Amino acid sequence: MTTRQSHLAVLFADISDSTRMYEVLGDRTALQRIEQTLTAMKGVAQKFAGKTIKTIGDEIMCVFPTADAALQAASEMQATAAHETVGDKFRLAMRIAFHYGEVIEEDGDVFGDTVNVAARLADLAKAEQILTSRQAVDALSPFLRLGIRKMETLPLKGKQEEVEVCEVIWQFGDDLTMMEGRVPHTPKREAAKLTLRLGDRTWVLEDGRAALTIGRDAHNDIPVGSKMASRQHARIEHRRDKFVLVDVSTNGTFATLDGAEEVMVKREELRLHGSGVLSFGQSTLHHPEAEILRFSCE
Repeated sequence: MTTRQSHLAVLFADISDSTRMYEVLGDRTALQRIEQTLTAMKGVAQKFAGKTIKTIGDEIMCVFPTADAALQAASEMQATAAHETVGDKFRLAMRIAFHYGEVIEEDGDVFGDTVNVAARLADLAKAEQILTSRQAVDALSPFLRLGIRKMETLPLKGKQEEVEVCEVIWQFGDDLTMMEGRVPHTPKREAAKLTLRLGDRTWVLEDGRAALTIGRDAHNDIPVGSKMASRQHARIEHRRDKFVLVDVSTNGTFATLDGAEEVMVKREELRLHGSGVLSFGQSTLHHPEAEILRFSCE
């Protein structure tokens, strides 16, 4: 028996309302669809260096080396499920939660308070929602914390102290309220503007809007078609009078600024200035046909 202690992110993901799925589709079809979905979720976990510990009915339990990896995997799991359609009467939806902390690893399984908190948070999550804890948020990279919204402090079964529960905003749109403190208040200054063009489509990022999201998922502000792009690939954020590219992808973003040499940005930030082009998951040097997003700062 091999036992060791380590720090991991523990994630639970389960299919919401699976009981109704069996009623609508019948046992055989529903079971097949659940197995296909859980297999897809395991693939997403592996993509972000995760390990599936066990499958429990319509739920999987995974561990990740970092909170960043757990958040990115959770977001892609939700995006993947959002594109799944079951028959004409049932649409798949996932409930996901993760927590980060010390665990006991023993013979391929994990135990401890971190596992218990992650499981309790998963019980609280609603369909198409990702919940996490303040402890996990504190372990995230600064730019990933921008996509977190504090909810409330709640008592969890088996915990003496209440846990501060937070929500991961994996879908971005004008209907979402930004987390308080996400964009710091600054004195009004001359408006900066960033214009982006992809084919015959144009987007403008300027004062009054904090960010634009980019990726293969249709929920993004700027959906791209490249198969090498991640479903949630990157954000361009407006910070005071600066525009910053924040990559959260698997294959990276390739940027060429003002005619300089192309650089790859992978899970890091790059300030955009002047004008240039961005490609997603593919270098334009090696793939001249790659889809490009043109930008111009004013």
